[in-house]
Amino acid sequence: VELVVFTLAAILTSSLSAAREQALEREKTARHEAESANLVKDEFIAAVSHELRTPLTSIKTLTSLLLRKDPPADERREYLEDISSECERQIDFVRNLLDLSRMKAGGLQINLSRVDAGKILRDCEKIERVTAAAHNHKLSVEIAPDLPFVRADENALRRALCAIAENAIKFTPDGGQIIFRAHRNGAGEVVIEISDNGRGISAEDLPHVFE
Repeated sequence: VELVVFTLAAILTSSLSAAREQALEREKTARHEAESANLVKDEFIAAVSHELRTPLTSIKTLTSLLLRKDPPADERREYLEDISSECERQIDFVRNLLDLSRMKAGGLQINLSRVDAGKILRDCEKIERVTAAAHNHKLSVEIAPDLPFVRADENALRRALCAIAENAIKFTPDGGQIIFRAHRNGAGEVVIEISDNGRGISAEDLPHVFE
């Protein structure tokens, strides 16, 4: 009887010890996941703050110039166009955040229509020119004549192309050149290109661009 009791006590003690170790391991894993989630959240908030601060600073500066002095009509119009471009960038940024939320919820909708690709590229050039000017970049737009319409979601296409343009501006050394092109290839398809003379994307990262 004593041997049986001793054996059962040993088994019970071992089981309790194993359960405690498993509980500690689960707690450690949960703590690590929570710390990782907090880190991602902090990085996300920092990135959002930066993306909001830069255009808002430009808007504030241009507005202050308009209020402080009475520029000629052409200069005033240029300031207002730059303010409008920065506002468009902020609207696109908010829409992108909302799209991320909708994609996670499975509710993102694409509305297809006839779209002028040349106009989309010109809109992107207007939106990005303030940021490009801050880096002394030269932006140019090359649209082939008689370019046919494409079937796309106009807002989504513009935001996607503007995002590519932003990366080109960000990762090209100051004084670079960014070119927006739209033309037809040999198969009659419309080709849209944004090219720069920056460092490019490393070969090992290319397969993951569209992730």
